[in-house]
Amino acid sequence: MVPGVTDHARSVLEALAPWTGGYRLPNFTFDAAELPSAYDDWTRARLRHAVHTFDPEGVIAIGRVF
Repeated sequence: MVPGVTDHARSVLEALAPWTGGYRLPNFTFDAAELPSAYDDWTRARLRHAVHTFDPEGVIAIGRVF
């Protein structure tokens, strides 16, 4: 971990807040538990469906917490 990177990322998130629609930016999420808050309910359901349809064995599971 690079010193100060988390604080810098938080400042970027604060600066981008007016354009995020109230959701987190997935690329700036450092805790997997926060990742679902990057998407609304409808989008999470679509992502969950896509994962179950196209990757049922969990081969591409990086960051997946849906």
